[in-house]
Amino acid sequence: MPLVAYSAGKRVAEPKEFDRLDGTGPSGKKVNVIEWENNLEIHVYPKGSLSGLGLKVDRKDKNKPVMVIEYSFKGTPYTIIRRAVIAVPLKDGFRTYQESNTDDYDKVIITNHTLTASVKPFPLNAAPTQLYPDHHPALQVAEQSDDAAAPVVGESRPETYSARSSQDTRIKLEKANEDRKPASQTQPRTSDEGSVGSFDFK
Repeated sequence: MPLVAYSAGKRVAEPKEFDRLDGTGPSGKKVNVIEWENNLEIHVYPKGSLSGLGLKVDRKDKNKPVMVIEYSFKGTPYTIIRRAVIAVPLKDGFRTYQESNTDDYDKVIITNHTLTASVKPFPLNAAPTQLYPDHHPALQVAEQSDDAAAPVVGESRPETYSARSSQDTRIKLEKANEDRKPASQTQPRTSDEGSVGSFDFK
């Protein structure tokens, strides 16, 4: 079974240095989140790095669902939570599979469908217990609020992403709100989850 980093029964938070997941951050891992044929794919480099995933769809905004992803990496004593705006119509009862015939990366497929060819079921960790990355301003706002029904801010922060075309897989992740525009108005760029900058505290 996949493992999650815990200390004394509590989740271990990631360092305050924001990991762009481009292979140069504290974890040393690179991640691409890709939309392909109504499925969501997560590619982790190098191969053998991924030890587990926790997934949860944040549907506060019905027009802009967000996949909250909690990554567990081998050799990393904490988990990393990131958010990805998704356009594929994933239902809450989605299935997860791992494809093992990739050369240099771990590949997990998230889908509404039952897959059998070249894949095996990928068991998930428990769903993330928070909707935003560690040290994100939205978490501080939630902790300071006594109203459990208060809206959670921060959806326009730089960690929200949308998928666009790329050269190799056709679709890669890009930063959706660099110019404060809806994802539908942004120009396609070759990018990935690791290219997103640190949090904007403005």
